[in-house]
Amino acid sequence: MKNNLKLCLITHQQEQDLFQYLEFISKAILGGVTMLQLRDKSKSLEELKFIAIELQKITQRHNIPLIINDHVQLALEIDADGVHLGKDDIPISVARSLLGPTKIIGISIDNIEDLDKANILEGNYYIAVSSVFRSDTKLDCSKIWGLKGLQQIVSRSIHPVVAIGNINQTNVKDVMKHGAKGVAIISAIHNNNPYESAQAILSLVEKEYV
Repeated sequence: MKNNLKLCLITHQQEQDLFQYLEFISKAILGGVTMLQLRDKSKSLEELKFIAIELQKITQRHNIPLIINDHVQLALEIDADGVHLGKDDIPISVARSLLGPTKIIGISIDNIEDLDKANILEGNYYIAVSSVFRSDTKLDCSKIWGLKGLQQIVSRSIHPVVAIGNINQTNVKDVMKHGAKGVAIISAIHNNNPYESAQAILSLVEKEYV
């Protein structure tokens, strides 16, 4: 799993036509995206399932994981590679019992107590430090960790750590130098050429990867 954490693209379709968006996703993956997370708070479960199946065709073709944000049942229905859970989602222990021992579970943490609870878990988990920097596309974060906070989490976590929150080409090297095993991106790829921006960010990640 660790290599797949290097560059996670979080979906942000908005009003774009789905099939145009699927083409966008394909270009980003060709550029270097190593994991895709389906995250959409506005659509119904039926709509999300249709999108997830279409995305899964692409991720399977390129042999990268598809992670479903929040919806464990949807991940089960389509046999996705894993889920990403926040503090208001289904308990991690329940998700693990439903998904089985091999699926990936990402855990967003808001405080050190959440991290200590995650450290008890054994298996295929990663920790999401959200947000490292203030982000216009993820406004529901209760904490801005900054680079020092990221480093604190990395030093304390038994699981690999992914940085989220306004990560881009200007700060990704600093993020990696502070111990992250990867980054999760929205705007830095969605607001630019998907192939070129993914290629550039992955190159910077790999230069600092330990």
